[in-house]
Amino acid sequence: EKAEVAEEKYVPSLLKEQPPELLPINISSLLPEITPNYKPVAFLLDSQPKRILTPDEALSQAISNKNMRTKVYSGNKVKGGEVESLFNICVKILQDNLDAIECTGGVPYMVLKPILEKATPDQLFNLEHYNPYLIEDTDELWRLHCLKEFRTKKREEMETWREMYMRCLDEREAKLNAITANIKESQDKSLPVRTTKLAYIDSVAKPPRNIAKRQA
Repeated sequence: EKAEVAEEKYVPSLLKEQPPELLPINISSLLPEITPNYKPVAFLLDSQPKRILTPDEALSQAISNKNMRTKVYSGNKVKGGEVESLFNICVKILQDNLDAIECTGGVPYMVLKPILEKATPDQLFNLEHYNPYLIEDTDELWRLHCLKEFRTKKREEMETWREMYMRCLDEREAKLNAITANIKESQDKSLPVRTTKLAYIDSVAKPPRNIAKRQA
């Protein structure tokens, strides 16, 4: 028991000593003086001065640069680490072969929309012919075609954009046919009428004078 009490009362010698007194230090005295006209010194990227080349060294360097082959870009840039989805690949293939598409098998319009957006009016007409169910949703596409080709035209009352495009297309074709007919008619009128005249009818042709004298 006496040994346990002695171990509990034991204190290291370092803890018995008093800590040294802290010296008063003025931190501001250690800092450099503030100058009102301070300008930072530019950082030199290349601390070593550039050596001036001799004429022979400059000539050899120019010749070596001239003989080096210039890298020429060739071919498509290969993207690393990016793999397109199967859907995007199929969409691009169908966009490039719109003329070959006929029946879609009832695929929803929202799935075909990225493909139909690239279609020309004739291609869109063809797809609607084989897939009439698309007509209910393709009016937004016909709106874009109308605004592109018939900007000055306006829709009539209760007329869809598809109907407006067909009407404007018929009007343009009729106007073109009328202009073509007028041009052809004016050209026909401007051409001279050629008439054939016969010098001798039911009579013997008279030979020239010099030939007639020889015959006599």
